[in-house]
Amino acid sequence: MNNKIKIGFFDIDWTLYDHKLKGWSRSAISSLQSLSDRGFKVIICSARPYHSMKAFGVFDQGVKWDGFISSAGAVSFADGKYLRKVLINQKEIKPFLDFTKKKHATCELVEVEDRKLAFPLTEEAKNFYSVYTEVVPSIVPYEGEEVVGFNLFVGKELDEKYVKAFPHLLFSRYFDYAVDVYSHPHLKGDGVESVLAHYGFSKEEAIGFGDDYQDISMAEHLGNFVCMGQGVDDLKNVASFVSSPVGEDGVYNGLKHFDLV
Repeated sequence: MNNKIKIGFFDIDWTLYDHKLKGWSRSAISSLQSLSDRGFKVIICSARPYHSMKAFGVFDQGVKWDGFISSAGAVSFADGKYLRKVLINQKEIKPFLDFTKKKHATCELVEVEDRKLAFPLTEEAKNFYSVYTEVVPSIVPYEGEEVVGFNLFVGKELDEKYVKAFPHLLFSRYFDYAVDVYSHPHLKGDGVESVLAHYGFSKEEAIGFGDDYQDISMAEHLGNFVCMGQGVDDLKNVASFVSSPVGEDGVYNGLKHFDLV
């Protein structure tokens, strides 16, 4: 059994959860439970914000998670405390909301632990929620809470207007009607670094699992990385090992390759 690797970082979508089969990989969950029982640290590392992970059932699978990295590295948490929070300057928030209301649009305010809908659902927002497996948050007024970013529901025709109005913010379109908005780049690797520093582990003592472009920065900060079999080629090129797809015990087979199960 490999005793050199002491901590693992695990993506959720298409890594632990198979959207094709609409279920969690039971072999992966069972393996993580066994690793945790042995004292191995298990950390979620997802692009999802905490509220989304919780609503999705991540914390209901029986795994004793030691911590999580959410919002693609903007937030990290371990041993009952926050290690990292990358927030939007509060001075930017009200003007952004006012501008969005003026454009008859809406957005989610993504907070450290919660999500709020700023204004009623638009057709763009309805389109988003019809495609993505997400809980529609309640409409709640902003009252000074810490905001990690906005999930903005607008078409591409408004991109230029938003960029011009808010030059200090970063805009990353990931869907025809949805844009991630934040003040600093969100990189999973930065979240990984904060957790490794907290525990005093080197990158060689850590392993990660993922499948998509956002996982590349995670791979770059870890000494061992497993790309799922259905993952993108760019991630496969930087991975230590390419496993089978999520629906074919990809996490279990990756752990087995490194003699962790």
